[in-house]
Amino acid sequence: MTPEQEAAYALDWDLPPEHLDPVVRLEYDRLKSAREAQPPVQDVAAPERKAKLWPFLIAAFVVAIAWITWAVAGVTITGSQMNFRTLSSDLGRIRLPPGYEKVSASESGRDCAHQLCVLKEFWIWRGGGRTAADGCRDINRAMQARYSNVESSDPVPRGAACEHFTILDSFLHPGLGKRTAEAFVWVNDQAKGSPGGYKVELLDAYNYAGE
Repeated sequence: MTPEQEAAYALDWDLPPEHLDPVVRLEYDRLKSAREAQPPVQDVAAPERKAKLWPFLIAAFVVAIAWITWAVAGVTITGSQMNFRTLSSDLGRIRLPPGYEKVSASESGRDCAHQLCVLKEFWIWRGGGRTAADGCRDINRAMQARYSNVESSDPVPRGAACEHFTILDSFLHPGLGKRTAEAFVWVNDQAKGSPGGYKVELLDAYNYAGE
């Protein structure tokens, strides 16, 4: 290395100059004085970078406020959008085979934003040659055709031949305000007089998270 390069190396790495050759030491002192005389280098691009960063910071702040608002009021908002038309739409997707007839329907709950809302429909088979086992296959196929993650209850409710259900979770509120679609084949007293000795119940419920 030249004396200038060797002196620059010593300065860059903060090496003591006492062990340098006299020629290199002279160059070392000259470079050190020249560097100390220079004004500090300013990052002229820093203000521009900060100006470009502000819109992103503002956007992040707005998103954070929106997230907090959703966390506090989200369940109530979701519940207020739930009504029996929504529940009826859920049940309407479950298409039983031709030959079934709806004989009754009932609903319970008024304010779905603050209490459990339930819609029930009861169906019977008007044809002949059917059993409760056939009814169980019918409701399972009907639900599987329209919904994913359909499960079977085990054990089944007392008086039922089978039960199939699925939980219609909310993407925006996972674990909160779930809707549940269920189908039963009853063979107890409420099925008396029904052809085949069974009655199908379709049920859709919105379970308010505050309950």
